[in-house]
Amino acid sequence: MGLHNLGFPDVDSQTIASIASTWALKITMIINALTMGIITSIIPYISDSYATNKIKEANNKINQALSIMFGVNLPITIGVIFFSEPVYHIFYGDSLYGGNILSFALLVNFIAGFVSIISMVVQSMNYGKQACFANILGIVINTALDLPMIYLFHSLGIPAYLGASMASIIGQIVTFAWLTYFLRKTIRLNAKATLNDIKRLILPLIAMTVVIVVFNSIWQVSGHSRIYQVLQLGICGTLGAGVYFILAYKVGAMEYLFQNNKIQKILTLLHVK
Repeated sequence: MGLHNLGFPDVDSQTIASIASTWALKITMIINALTMGIITSIIPYISDSYATNKIKEANNKINQALSIMFGVNLPITIGVIFFSEPVYHIFYGDSLYGGNILSFALLVNFIAGFVSIISMVVQSMNYGKQACFANILGIVINTALDLPMIYLFHSLGIPAYLGASMASIIGQIVTFAWLTYFLRKTIRLNAKATLNDIKRLILPLIAMTVVIVVFNSIWQVSGHSRIYQVLQLGICGTLGAGVYFILAYKVGAMEYLFQNNKIQKILTLLHVK
C-alpha cells in the first residue's frame, strides 16, 4: 500500500513484495544454516549449566554462541552484500530491485540470528513466556514502523521499498535488547567476552574487505554469464575467507569461537602456524 501511494506500479509493488518475502529470504536462509547448526549444539549445554546453577559456565557458552554468530555469519554477510547484484542474478536472473533488497535482507538476517540465539537461550531456561513477549513486541514495532519508514526513506531519497526492511531491523533490535536485558537480570549476563572477541575480529574483517574490493577492481564481478560469475565469486570467496580465517586464527579468535583444537590442527596442516 505504501509503495502504491508513492507511485510504484502494482506490478513493481508485487515484485518487490515477492523478492522481500520469498526470493531474498531463501538466500539468507542458506547463510544462517551455516552458523545455526553449530550454535544449536551449544544450547543444551547452556540449559544444563543453568539447571545445575553453573551461572558462569552458562555465561561463557552464551558468549561463545554470540561470538560464533558474529565471527562466522558477519564475514559471509559482508561478502554477499558487496556482491548482492551478481549473487541475486546467479539465483534468479536480472532484477531492478533484487540486489538492494537482498542487501537489506542480509542485515535483517544477521540481526535475526542474534535474536534466535537469545530466544533459544531464554526458552531453554524455561522462560518461554518472556521469549514470546519479546518476539511479539518486535513484530508489533516492525508493523507499526513499516509505513513510516517507507515514507521516510522516500523523503530522504533512499529507495522507499527498503524502509520495510529497516522497520524489520529496528523490531529485531528491540527484541534482542529486551531479551538481553532479561538475561542480565536473570543470570547477570556479561557480554564482555563477546565484545573482546569482536575487537579481535575487526582486523581480519577489514583485511577481508580489502581483498574483496581489490579483487572486484581488478576482475569485476558483473556483466558476465552466471557460470562465469560463479567462478569469480568462488575465487574471491576463497581468497577473502582464507585471509579472514588465517588472521582470525593468528589473533586468537578461532580458539575462543570453537574452544577445541580442530581449527588448530587444520591450520597446522596448511602450514599457517
